[in-house]
Amino acid sequence: MNSSVPSTLGVGESEGRDDSALRYGAGDKGQNAHSNSGAVRRAVAPPQGSWRVVAATPGDQAAIYQFLVSVFHKPSVAEYQAQLEDPTYEPSDRLLIKSGRTIVAHLRLVHRDMRFGRLVLPVGLVADVATLPEYRRQGCATALLQAARQILIRDGAALGLLRTELPRFYARRGWVVCGRHCYSTAGPREILSCLRMHQDARRQTVEFVPDPPRQATYNIRRVFPTEHQDPHRV
Repeated sequence: MNSSVPSTLGVGESEGRDDSALRYGAGDKGQNAHSNSGAVRRAVAPPQGSWRVVAATPGDQAAIYQFLVSVFHKPSVAEYQAQLEDPTYEPSDRLLIKSGRTIVAHLRLVHRDMRFGRLVLPVGLVADVATLPEYRRQGCATALLQAARQILIRDGAALGLLRTELPRFYARRGWVVCGRHCYSTAGPREILSCLRMHQDARRQTVEFVPDPPRQATYNIRRVFPTEHQDPHRV
């Protein structure tokens, strides 16, 4: 399921906007600016009305990679290339907020199918939500999440999922905390040794082991007819 979003998505007002909890890189470019006098001043973000949410185009891929590396210090070139080569990937699956030509916020949608028995449900994964430091508290992430929700509803997604270390931020914007998938890793020898240990412990706790129930047995033999018997009778 691919998403072909419109080139521009409207950004509406929302309550309780607070992007300060988003993850930002300490060394992100554009955080400080130098005046002609050499004094350092804080970079001021343009007013909210000067930016809008747009769908990415193939020409944005290089700039998006630089943006993600500046904020998250990842992905690697190989990981980013793998995202672009995903069979379900479309450039428009990335939502951006731009100030002029500069990307200031980013969100990526991943389209997947979730199976529940015989049911196949389309779901949308939200990933790589990020905003530049000077655009904190400007509602960038909130606007991206609203746009992503509209797209998922329009494309018929039954469920939207994301993984985050900031559940409160997303809970204030309508997301619900759910359990995560857990797993463990171990070597085959450790697993077999653990199973054998539990089996030995179980045998030691059982004082009397009853005999297994006897199953009915059958003894089948072939009877050959004699000269006084009818060969067609059994």
